[in-house]
Amino acid sequence: DGQFRIRVDTASPLFSGMKEEQEVLITHGYGITKLGQDLIPIAQSDQFIQGVQHRSKPIYGVQFHPEVDLTTNGRLILRNFCYNICNIEMQAAMQNRQALCIEDIRSSAKERTCSGSAQRRSRLHRACSSAY
Repeated sequence: DGQFRIRVDTASPLFSGMKEEQEVLITHGYGITKLGQDLIPIAQSDQFIQGVQHRSKPIYGVQFHPEVDLTTNGRLILRNFCYNICNIEMQAAMQNRQALCIEDIRSSAKERTCSGSAQRRSRLHRACSSAY
């Protein structure tokens, strides 16, 4: 278990825009050594297959953790999955989401006072101030 170097197939949309060698967090003492006929390896450690892709369907799998900081380009892998494979379109930026939340707080809080963490109070202050 730990951070390991793997080799990825940069022709795969999952690893698009990346270098062939990547550092990832692997927390499994076991791994894949053989694949079915419809799967192709797209990531490999010294011992095991760490990523697969179906030959004709948009099915992908990894045997490491792209969601953690110890996987150096994990955000890019997740982004590639969302945008290049699932074709998700960004419809609302975080700023828009924050503005929507602030507007919701404004409409429901009105003149009420709230207690809580400094961060929450700061958000409430922005939501309830006329300057925001």
